[in-house]
Amino acid sequence: MKVRWCAAAVLTLLGLSAATSPPALVVRAGPAPGAIAVTNTTTVPQRVSTTVIVEGRAANGGWKPVQTELHLVRACDPEGTVRPLPAFVLIPARSAIRPPPWLGNLCHGQCNLHCRMDLPWGRGPFRFRLSDGAGRAVYSNIFVMPAVAPGPPL
Repeated sequence: MKVRWCAAAVLTLLGLSAATSPPALVVRAGPAPGAIAVTNTTTVPQRVSTTVIVEGRAANGGWKPVQTELHLVRACDPEGTVRPLPAFVLIPARSAIRPPPWLGNLCHGQCNLHCRMDLPWGRGPFRFRLSDGAGRAVYSNIFVMPAVAPGPPL
C-alpha cells in the first residue's frame, strides 16, 4: 500500500500520471498508398497545422523532409490545385480529417498539379509529420509506397 502511494506521489511530483491518456491527435498512414487520416481522440476540438510534411528515412537512419506540398484539405479543386489555406484547422471532437492522399511524387505531392519533370520519390520508408495547436510534432506510422523507380538519395 505504501509503495503504491509513494509511486503515485513521485509521478505526481514529476507531472506524470499513473494512468497514461491517449494522444489528443493520432496520425495514421494507409491503408491505401499515401493515404492519411488525422483523428481527434478527445471530447473538445483540436487545432492542427494544415501543412503536412512527408519525411523519408535518410541514409544515416534519421528522418529528412522530402515533401511539403501536402495539406489537410477535404478535396482538390477541379484544376488540381490547392487554394490558400489558413495555417491551422480545427478538427471537431472525436472526428477525423482524411485529405486526398500523397501521390509520392517530387513535384505534385497531393493534387494533380501540372509539372514538367515529375518523378516519384521511391518506395520509402516514409512518415507524415504535422504540428498540433501548441507547435508539437505529431508523427504517423511508417509506410512504403508501391514499387516504382528509385527516387533521389536522401
